[in-house]
Amino acid sequence: MAHDVFISHSSRDKTTADAVCHALEADGIRCWIAPRDIRPGLSWKQSVVEAIREAPVMVLIFSGEANSSAQVQREVDIAFESGNPILPFRIEDVEMNEDLYYCVADRHWLDALTDPKDEHIGKLVSSVQALLGTGRAEDSASAKPEPASPAETPPIAVAAPVSKVELETTAPSSPPKSRAARGGIGSVFGKRARLGLLIAVAAVALVFVGRSMISGESVSELTRQGVEAYDAEDYSTALPFLIRAAERDDPEAQYTLGRMYFNGYGVVQDVDRAHALFQESAEQNHPGGQSAIGFLYSTGQIYDRDDEEAVRWYRMAADQGFAQAQFNMGYMVQNGRGVEASDEDAVQWYRLAADGGFAAAQTNLGYMYYSGLGVDIDLEEAVRLYRLAAEQGDIQGQLNLAILYGQGKGVERNYGEQVKWYGLAAAQGDSTAQASLTTLRNRSWATAPLLPGAWTTLQVEERSSELERFAADPVAARLEGWDLERLRTLPITFYTDAALYEVEVWRDDERGVFTYLRAGDRITAIDGNSAGVHALNAESLLQIGSIRQAVSYLRFFVGALEGSDLRFQVVDEIEDLLWLPDATDADRQAVAGKLRLLDISEGPDGSWQGTGTVVYGQGAYDVDLELSGDGKVEMLNDTLIAADLPLYVESFNDVGIRTRTGDDSE
Repeated sequence: MAHDVFISHSSRDKTTADAVCHALEADGIRCWIAPRDIRPGLSWKQSVVEAIREAPVMVLIFSGEANSSAQVQREVDIAFESGNPILPFRIEDVEMNEDLYYCVADRHWLDALTDPKDEHIGKLVSSVQALLGTGRAEDSASAKPEPASPAETPPIAVAAPVSKVELETTAPSSPPKSRAARGGIGSVFGKRARLGLLIAVAAVALVFVGRSMISGESVSELTRQGVEAYDAEDYSTALPFLIRAAERDDPEAQYTLGRMYFNGYGVVQDVDRAHALFQESAEQNHPGGQSAIGFLYSTGQIYDRDDEEAVRWYRMAADQGFAQAQFNMGYMVQNGRGVEASDEDAVQWYRLAADGGFAAAQTNLGYMYYSGLGVDIDLEEAVRLYRLAAEQGDIQGQLNLAILYGQGKGVERNYGEQVKWYGLAAAQGDSTAQASLTTLRNRSWATAPLLPGAWTTLQVEERSSELERFAADPVAARLEGWDLERLRTLPITFYTDAALYEVEVWRDDERGVFTYLRAGDRITAIDGNSAGVHALNAESLLQIGSIRQAVSYLRFFVGALEGSDLRFQVVDEIEDLLWLPDATDADRQAVAGKLRLLDISEGPDGSWQGTGTVVYGQGAYDVDLELSGDGKVEMLNDTLIAADLPLYVESFNDVGIRTRTGDDSE
C-alpha cells in the first residue's frame, strides 16, 4: 500500500513518533513508520529507501538524539535527493547540525517544546494536510509534490481582512477606488481637531504660496487632484489638496486623507486623526469611510473589537457596491465573525467584489473554487481567478497561480510559468516566493550532467529564448507531452561555435534530462546513439588540436553512448561516481586507489590513445581508448575493477531522454 508520510525518528523518540503516527492516521493520512512497516522479505535498508521514495512527505521528529543519528541523516538525505518535502517537528531545543539543516532550511518548522503536546501535534496534522495538497490523503498516492519546494503548500485563502484591506501598509493604488456622492450631515470633528487641520493647512500653504489653484478651485476639483496624486503615490502633492477639500467636508477627501494618516503615507502616522477623518467621511454615507470604520471594529483598533458592529459598517459600504467592503463581508461570513458562517454566502460576496475587479476577492474566490467551499470544485475557474488577481500584482494570487502551474491542476504543468509568477511575487519582497524560487533552482537535477564542467542554468528570459529556438527544430517533437523545466548549458571547444544544452523534463511521475548539441543553428540530439555525432564529424565540424580538447571529446563521446540499456561514464575520482544516498564509506573505499585519471597522448597519425576508468551500470572498468582523427572512438580493452557498487544507473529512453534509477533491475 502506498503511504502519504514517512516518519523519520530516532528510536529513543519512539513514543512521540508513535503519537504523531496515530494522530495522522486518525485523520486518514497513511504513514510509514519503522519498525512496524518493514516489509517481509526485504532488508531494513531496502524497506526504508523504498518507503521514503514513495511517500510524498517526510515528517522529521527532531531531537538531540535525531540530530546525532546517522540513520536519521541518511533518511533525510534520501528524501532530499528524491525531492520530497521534509517537515521538521522539533521536540527539543537543540541546534540542528549543518548536514540536516542543509536539507530542511527552507521548510517551515513546527515546535513542540511545551506541553500539551497534543496541541502541537494537531498543528502538525494540519501542515501535513496542506503539503499533501488537498487536506486529505486520497490524492497523494498519485500526485507527486514539487521537489523540496514550499510551493507545494496548497493555495490558501487570505488570512484576514487586514491582509488585503486598503488600510494596510501596501501599495495604496492597487485596490479599486469608489467615487461616492458628496454632501450629507455636518462635521463630527470637534473644534480642537478642526484647529489642528487649520494649522496643518497653514503650514502646507507656506510651500504653495501663489498657487491659486488650491484656493480658487472647487471642492470636487481639489478632491480629484488629491486622489489622483494619492493613487500615483505622489503624497507630497496629494496632501495639500486633500487637506483643503477635507476641511470643506468632502467625504472622499476625508477618507483618502485618513488613509494617509493611518498608514503614514507622506505624513507622520496618526491613527487618532485617521479615525476622526474616517468617522466624518462615514457619517456622510461614504462607503470608504464606512468600510474603514468596520475595519477598525474588526481589528480592535481604536474601538474594542466588535465583529457585529464591524459587519454593520461593512454591509452599509458593501450595499453601495464598494468592493473593499464586499470582500471584507465575504471574509466575515466565511469565518462566522459577527454573522452566521456560510461558505455559500461568502462566495456571493467575494463574487461581487471580484466582478468589480478587486484582486483580493479574485484570489479568495479562486480559493473557494479550488477547495470546493460553497461551490463545486472547478480548478480551471480557480486558475482564471488567480490569474486576474496576479496580473494586478496581488502577491497571494501570484503565489497560488505559481503553485497550480507547479502541480498541473487546472492548467498544464509549466515550470516556466511557475517560475515567472514566483518571480513576480518575489520581486515584491514576498519571502515565500523567494524561498520557492531558491528551492526550484537549487534542487537536485533528475540526472547528473552528461559532461563535467561549469554548466550555467539559464534564467527566465534566456531560458524562454533558447526553448523557442529549440521548439522550431524537428528534434523538439520528441519531447511532445513532456513539461520542459530547467535548462542548463555548457560551451564546448571541440566543435566550432558549439554548446551542449540539457533540459530537465517531467511527465506524470517521470523525470529526466534531454541533451542536445547546438553547433551554429544545427541541433543534434545526444540520445545514446553515435549516428548523430558521426554525422556532425562528417561535416568537418570537429576540431581536436590539443590534449585538452581530446580529453573533453572522449568524455563527451563515451558519455553520449548507451550499451545494453545503460549509459557509459568516464570517471576520475571517487566523487565522480553517481553514489546512492545510502552508500557507505566502505563502498567508496572499495574503489579507492583503483580509479585512473584519463591519460591521453597523441599518436603519429593524428589519432589519440589513452587509458582511464569507465563506469557502466554498477561496475567500474579499467579501459584502453583510441580516438581517430575523424572522431571515432574504440574501447580496446576493459578489465572489471569493482562490481555491484551502490550507484544510480542512467539510461536513455526511446526518445533520448536520460533517466536515473536506483539499481539496474528497476
